[in-house]
Amino acid sequence: MLHRAFFWLASVLFLALIVVYWRLGLKHSWGILLALVFAFVAFYLAFLLRAGPAPHSSPKGVRVRQQPSEKHGEEQDSQSPNIVGDVRVTVGYSTKEPPPAECVEEEPDEAAASQTFHSREIFYVTDRLVLMKDGRRTYGDRHPQGYVSYGKCSVSIPISHRIGHLETPSIWKLEFKPKPEKHVVVLEVEKLDKEAFFDSVKAAVESAKSREAFVFIHGYNVSFQDAARRTAQMAFDLGFVGAPIFYSWPSAGNFWQYTRDETNVEWTIPHLKAFLTDLAARVSATTIHLIAHSMGNRALARALEQMAGAGEANVAFRHIILTAPDIDADTFRTLAAAMRPVATSVTMYSSHLDKALMASKRFHGYPRAGEVILIVGGVDTIDASAVNTSFLGHSHFGESRSVIEDIYWLLRNQPPENRFGITRKQSPDGNYYVFRP
Repeated sequence: MLHRAFFWLASVLFLALIVVYWRLGLKHSWGILLALVFAFVAFYLAFLLRAGPAPHSSPKGVRVRQQPSEKHGEEQDSQSPNIVGDVRVTVGYSTKEPPPAECVEEEPDEAAASQTFHSREIFYVTDRLVLMKDGRRTYGDRHPQGYVSYGKCSVSIPISHRIGHLETPSIWKLEFKPKPEKHVVVLEVEKLDKEAFFDSVKAAVESAKSREAFVFIHGYNVSFQDAARRTAQMAFDLGFVGAPIFYSWPSAGNFWQYTRDETNVEWTIPHLKAFLTDLAARVSATTIHLIAHSMGNRALARALEQMAGAGEANVAFRHIILTAPDIDADTFRTLAAAMRPVATSVTMYSSHLDKALMASKRFHGYPRAGEVILIVGGVDTIDASAVNTSFLGHSHFGESRSVIEDIYWLLRNQPPENRFGITRKQSPDGNYYVFRP
């Protein structure tokens, strides 16, 4: 943080020098200006070298005890292990308080001290066309025949990771390439045939006592790689034990391709429906959660509507979590009625400060479900405006620690009244919940 503050201070001083230099009429002395530029860069680099890298490990003699747990997905009593970000501690607490963190005094572990990142395995399903980039497998535009691919990814989570952060190279830190010890990076993409995929997911589910899985459906302007990175970050921050899966529909991953994404999210619906039906039938998970973001909510809502209409309401999911849904508000009321029969609970996170959904409202001419307080029977609406602090305010599901903690307790079957940080509000249309600022 110190070198970042220094950089901005030095930048302001440098700009001030240029203004003075120009006002003095020395416009022809480009050599002097060039020397100032080189001096500034050299001084900044020297400072970085002197500051050195930020430490990744805990103080000597004290480290956080990290070990796998099988308690995820179960309701936890007042003395049960609590896990947040793969940290397990056994303490007494109430769900009215945020999950605690605790350090255990131990002898230093040289192997743990030398570890610079965690490797998180996640699964993927996509109807994108496979691509080879720099000798690595990835996926791009939609497959012309609608072929669905299956596989798994290995993603790095740095030891220095903070909850709610998707660490990415920053030019302000002179970082030009992703590094696993510093950033969330897709390390490997392995394609599996359909049978091997479901066998692997089943094994991951059965390795956890809670026997659970979640499926994440990303939104507009998201590449396959970014969907993988976000899924791994969510699974890590939620301390999820089981099978994290992401369904990647062919978003163009381009800000200017909104209408193209709208076309593709409709095109993907039958593929998503078929996958969810297969997952419920072929994997012996007692709990399957569905999490969708932004435009991805359209595909999920329509797929569930078709499942209910086809008499597949017996395919039950535990929690459906709709974050910042880019769906017409009036249309959502109809879709919500179709979703309720196939899930134990439906929760929607919205924010009136969501600039992306404000733009969508202007584009479509009608309010979006995720940027208004929409009260619908059978849906727990949670206003995340108070904790929506990013510039666009559109990714609170993965960037806000308060929202992540609320989802943590939601996945452990805690009702809104028992979850820390939110309080109930009343309106003429019914009750909803808000985060405390």
